[in-house]
Parts: sequence; C-alpha cells; structure tokens
Amino acid sequence: MLTRRQFSFLVTALPLLRARQLRAAPVATAEIWGGERRTSSAADTVVVQQDGGTGYAHLREKIDPTQTTMLSTTNTNTAFQLWVAMSRQPDDQWQYLGMGDIWWRAHHIGHDASGSQANFLFDRATAVRLAAALKIPLHERRQLDGGLRYSWSLPATATTDTSIAIPVTLRIVNAGKTAVGFLRDGRFFKFAVSRDGKPVTTKVVGNPGAGSAPAELCMLKPGDNAEVTCRDLRRWATLDHPGKYEIHATFNSAVRKEGVMPTTAAEQASWWDIAPDARGTILVA
Repeated sequence: MLTRRQFSFLVTALPLLRARQLRAAPVATAEIWGGERRTSSAADTVVVQQDGGTGYAHLREKIDPTQTTMLSTTNTNTAFQLWVAMSRQPDDQWQYLGMGDIWWRAHHIGHDASGSQANFLFDRATAVRLAAALKIPLHERRQLDGGLRYSWSLPATATTDTSIAIPVTLRIVNAGKTAVGFLRDGRFFKFAVSRDGKPVTTKVVGNPGAGSAPAELCMLKPGDNAEVTCRDLRRWATLDHPGKYEIHATFNSAVRKEGVMPTTAAEQASWWDIAPDARGTILVA
C-alpha cells in the first residue's frame, strides 16, 4: 500500500511522465505511392480504404509530390480533401496514401500538361492526423456571406398559355464590408413545385439561360447588388393546368473573398457555399 507521501509524489509525477512519453513517441508519417488496383488479396497487396469500403492494391513505387494541400470541402469544416500534385504518372496506376498500417485509394485522379493530380477525401479527425503527418496546414473555410442579403421575385399570377414565360429573379445585395464574387449561372437554380398540394414533376435543366455566360464571375463590392434570373420556370415544371402552384426556389452557388478565382489548391479554402431559397405561390388561370 502506498503511503500518503508516495501517493502525492505519484500524482505530481504522472503529468511529467505523460509529457515525456508524448515527446518521445514517434511522429506518424504519411507516404504517397503509385500502384495497381487488385480485386483480391495476395502476398504483394495491401488493403486500401476506397469509396466507403475496402479493396486491394499492389504498390509499385513511392511518389514525391510537388504539392500537397488539405482543404475543407464544407462550410462546417467537417469534411476535407487532400489535393496532391506530382510528376506525370502512368495511366494504368492509381495513387495511394498510407499512414501507419492504413492505406487509402485516391477518390479521383487526373493528368494535364503540368503532370498528374489526385485527391483523397477524409473526415475531419482523419484530416487533422494526416495534415500533421504530412506537415502541412489544415485549410478551413471562413464565413463570407454574412453581409449578403437575398430577395426573390416571381409573378403572383400566370396563364395556362405555355408560350408565355414565367420568370423568377434572385437579387443579391452586399450589405457587408467585404467585396465578394459569386458564380452566376442559371443552371444553379433548383425548383420544387406542387399544385393544390400535390407534387408536380420537375426537370433538370442544363442550359436555362440566365442572361449571362455559364459560371460567370459577378463581383459585389460593399453596397453593390446583382440579379440572377431564371427566364422561364416552365422549363423546370409544366404549369399548364389551372390551380394554385406552390414554388420552392433555391440558388446553389458559392462566393469568394474579393472575388478572386482560385489559381492554386490552397485558394479553394476561401470558398463559401451559398443556397438562398424562398417559397411563394403562383395562381395559374
């Protein structure tokens, strides 16, 4: 049995011992390799995490990336992607990331004139560990739309004549102190429609015509405003029967600080998703 003095000494010493253990513990390292996808386990394969499940890979050679960047992919900073650039890799190889005994297969891979690229998707806890192992910063998103104010307009009435367009307009006002830019494209509209309480089938519209080029960058300095218009709601849903139509409109886009479009992977961290929405009714007679 410990005496009171021995117990007091042990309680005092434990934090110091723990700190020494943490300093002495080896720092986790992470590596990126090129390899072949396999369909079954073998002596020359490793188990890899992929697409929410597991698979197998035969690793060929270690890759020294030219750039590794850990980026948040959500406004809540709960999901991240590791973006990796490297020299041109063989077309028949995938990229794999390993830390300790765990391996992940890239979510997407690609090539261009600058070389090859790969991205890996992780939850926050895993991203934190990997960023530390790779000795790179964790780029989190910062809210950028706090000063934006949204208003919608749609006609109160319409006719059953399908040749007469039903426009819907979103107006965005920058009431904040920071200039932002957003991607303006009519394809970013989404609509849910019902008539007299019953859902109406809606369509996916590839080129509705927003009055601007696809993915046009629209700058909003403090005090500025801009509009995005859906030229004709009828392209999403057929409003050709009399009745009261309930409309739920959404515009899914993103804003960037100072409107600067990304030229590097790290600049993607300044991205902030927006999805202003509104509900209204149109009486068709």
